[in-house]
Amino acid sequence: MTHLTPTEWRKRVQREIGKVPDVVWKEVVKDGWIEYANVDEEEEQGAGLRTLIDTVEKEMHKCEVYSVGPKIPKHQQGQDTPPREVPPDKRFQALSKIISILASRDEEILKFRQQVLNSKLLKPGEVPEWIKSTAKKEGHTLTVTLNVSRGNNYSESLVEIAKQLALDIKQRKFTPGVAYGIVTLSYINPSSEWTETVPINKSGILGWLKHLARQYETFWPEAGAVHFILTGIAYPISQAKVGIKLKSPGLSKVTLEVSPHLPGAKVAKYYLEERKKLLRDIGRKEEKSRKLTEKHLALAVFAVEESGSWAMKLRKWNRKHPQWAYPDTARSTFARDCRTAYERLTGWKWEA
Repeated sequence: MTHLTPTEWRKRVQREIGKVPDVVWKEVVKDGWIEYANVDEEEEQGAGLRTLIDTVEKEMHKCEVYSVGPKIPKHQQGQDTPPREVPPDKRFQALSKIISILASRDEEILKFRQQVLNSKLLKPGEVPEWIKSTAKKEGHTLTVTLNVSRGNNYSESLVEIAKQLALDIKQRKFTPGVAYGIVTLSYINPSSEWTETVPINKSGILGWLKHLARQYETFWPEAGAVHFILTGIAYPISQAKVGIKLKSPGLSKVTLEVSPHLPGAKVAKYYLEERKKLLRDIGRKEEKSRKLTEKHLALAVFAVEESGSWAMKLRKWNRKHPQWAYPDTARSTFARDCRTAYERLTGWKWEA
């Protein structure tokens, strides 16, 4: 029998088990397995091929780099959508009136309105400009966190970093190793769809306003409480908030914050509406989110867990799950099912 070359053997091996990485094949050739295969093949037809397949599979198992499998996608974090306020029913409309009446009698709020607003409430359209001009006049609080390793001279190091920080702030530069933070205030801009924020001086008028608003966070978000304190107009207290935490498709969440007085049927309705919106936003059809079967879950995990070519994985799968075995010739079907199950479970595209 004519001895086969390394290239000819590689073609035969790949017809059986799929693509063999170059780095693996180089090791097989370097270790003399081509000669062994030719000798075995002379003694028994097919023995040489079995020898090489076993050798290639062992070599591929030595390093996970050879594995046919995906990696965790980068930059999967999306932007959360602001929670949607569910309009109040009659119960919450009455509750809103009670809270606004009682809050209007709050001594601290009355004091703020008298000293800051001269007892004259603002019109809703005046709020954004008043807040911006006040913030500009007062400046804003800058918080910094210094990281210093404790040692014999850590106090001297702290002084040096502080000096450099002061110089960098003056020159509007960032100091490496320093964490910066600012205090902000949220407010409602009637001409905008979204709540807006502005950096503030926590010791100034807006800092006082933020402190007052925080006392009513049980009833209103900060922007709603700020709006009430400045205008006397109370936004209705919501019976529910519905939102989306948009991460990667497989890890995104529908968030619900509901009153215990809300009927279960309405909770389900709000959830289903937001779920439909989420699936639309991430580009998935409703039917694709249907329940995954036990087999699909097993396929998704198995495809990532096991290393090697799809042919190798297929043989392992059939040994481990005989109830869901695939024909030896169905390698492409098995690979497709694994990838599909993985993508449906995680929401990530299979990129090996």
